[in-house]
Amino acid sequence: QVGLGETILAGGVGRVVESNAPEWEVGQAVLGGLGVQTIATLRPDELHPIDESVGSLSHYLGVLGPSTGITAWIGVRCVAKPKPGDVFVVSAAAGAVGSIVGQIAKRGGAHVIGIAGGPAKVQYLTSELGFDEAIDYKNEDVNARLRELAPDGVNVFFDNVGGPILDAVLDNLAMRAKVV
Repeated sequence: QVGLGETILAGGVGRVVESNAPEWEVGQAVLGGLGVQTIATLRPDELHPIDESVGSLSHYLGVLGPSTGITAWIGVRCVAKPKPGDVFVVSAAAGAVGSIVGQIAKRGGAHVIGIAGGPAKVQYLTSELGFDEAIDYKNEDVNARLRELAPDGVNVFFDNVGGPILDAVLDNLAMRAKVV
């Protein structure tokens, strides 16, 4: 909870350059409310260690970070819980969260269909990220393509956009489908 007059610093990654806390060694990679600045002074409890064997510092601002990666992981693994063979559709599939969502669902055995805008994004989804199918909402009828690609219906829909895309997928849901 933030009170009036309190400051919230932008999240960032960095390295400890000086430390009075035994748990934080100089050179340790960290994540925290570092702000938009070169040097930040924080309490030890305001930082989280980064394991660079998992990914680079920049990955912790995206896929491994506190919003994108966690949103995708929790949304797929804890909320959607797709089963192998489920038809899993994700909107804004070429975006930060959607691209990770589709890959997590695919690794879990789902048949993944991404919805994105433009031929380049659709190509990226299938050739680079491993999605099974992709629909270009700017140049294709989403409802008709879903009927074609998921004739037995969509089992899971991870919605990042709402509006007409949501409406088209809702028209193509299987019985007992999940919408996240």
